[in-house]
Formats: sequence, C-alpha cells, structure tokens
Amino acid sequence: MEIEIIYATEKYFKSFHEALSKVAHERIYLEMIEAPPLEKVIEFQNDLISKNGPDYYAIHKDQVIGWCDVFPMDNPRHSHRGGLGMG
Repeated sequence: MEIEIIYATEKYFKSFHEALSKVAHERIYLEMIEAPPLEKVIEFQNDLISKNGPDYYAIHKDQVIGWCDVFPMDNPRHSHRGGLGMG
C-alpha cells in the first residue's frame, strides 16, 4: 500500500472530515464521539494552516486515511503548549 504524507490542504478537508467521523464513531480512540460539522472542521483546519501549525494528512488513493496535528492552547499563558490530534 502506497501512502503519501502531505501538509494539510483544502483539497482534502472533506476527506479528512469523513476519516475523522469514521474514527469518532468507533468511540474508542478519540475523545469525541462524533466529528464536528464540516464547516467547523474547515474553520479549524484553515486557522491551523494560517498559523503554519503542524497539520499533516496520510493519503492513500486520494483519500485521507490518517492525520496528525498540533493545535495551540487558547490560554496565552500556555501558548508554548499544544494539543496533539491524530487518528
């Protein structure tokens, strides 16, 4: 199986949302039990990309099959910290 690791791009936001939804519905590996609405996911991804944050997709046959991102904490006192998201 050939897998490509790429920096997140708008082209794959819908596919990422579908992958996130599948993993969330398993109710095992993520804190969430369902994916946020697509619009929220797009907003989150665009925000992270605009900040040059780490945001990567694993792509197979032009579909997202995995991801990894580090998102900054909202509290300014914790701005040197980040939350790890992956699936």
